[in-house]
Amino acid sequence: MSFYEHVFWDIAGACNSKCRYCCNGANSLSGGMHRSMAGFLPREEFEDALVFLTERGAIAPNKTRIELYNWGEPFLHPHFETMLRTVSKMGFSFGLSTNASILKTIPVDTISKLAEVRFSMPGFSQNSYDRMHGFNFNVICDTIRAITASIRTVSPDTNIGIAFHLYKFNLSEIVEAKEFCKQIGIHFFPLYAYPNGFSMAKSFFAGEIPRRSAKNIENELLVDKLDIIRQKRPDDYVCPQSSILVLDEFCNVLQCCGTDRAVLGHILGKLQEVDFDYLQRLRKNAAVCSLCAKLKLDYMWHNACAN
Repeated sequence: MSFYEHVFWDIAGACNSKCRYCCNGANSLSGGMHRSMAGFLPREEFEDALVFLTERGAIAPNKTRIELYNWGEPFLHPHFETMLRTVSKMGFSFGLSTNASILKTIPVDTISKLAEVRFSMPGFSQNSYDRMHGFNFNVICDTIRAITASIRTVSPDTNIGIAFHLYKFNLSEIVEAKEFCKQIGIHFFPLYAYPNGFSMAKSFFAGEIPRRSAKNIENELLVDKLDIIRQKRPDDYVCPQSSILVLDEFCNVLQCCGTDRAVLGHILGKLQEVDFDYLQRLRKNAAVCSLCAKLKLDYMWHNACAN
């Protein structure tokens, strides 16, 4: 078995955002099941699991990159700094994605292993934040500046950027957001917002979602752009998820980073009980994987960046 070069691992399953179009948002159109089951990865279990995966040959220090997030907000973890030191001292590069609602210190001794920090933004005004994340926009900007400055003093080359989610209501804010990024020296990544989580996306694109919810999506998301992306999916497309290991905060091995807790077969087993030699074949042949490909969601999720 070859090792995984890329791992998505929720250290915190909880999220404090109110996003309607994410299964983990407080106002999620898909309900509260995913959010209600969230927890935090204990620091001792994290280190034990890293040792287990390394000894099993599933990951390799200095070769595997571990994203310390998937559905949750990693900065909510009560031992955030310890978790970063754990993954760093064991030789793994790591990435962070945050809504920038919480200001925490990224330990200086971990920054050499910090591959990327991605700030997720639903727009660049208080109006956009009131519609989606529910945070104070000015506080968000101050937090982004502070975290960026703390990293740049140690590592000028760390990849830092804003993942700017494009909605119908925030297109006029793109220019100002790009200028903000230019001023503080970070990248700007616009991407089309989409129903996030297989349950919601499947319901919408299969025409099964309640009409009122579908109307909300059509009024706010750039559905026409998403449909164009979906229709470009090659017949021989191979979803990148097949080569990515995904774990939740309870050390469960998951089908992929797009399945939510309401999906049948979302959990493939506990970390120590999974047959890694058989894992990729198991995931590829899963019913949810076939349906995802049929609806062309796999291609949409991995190609939502706006040019």
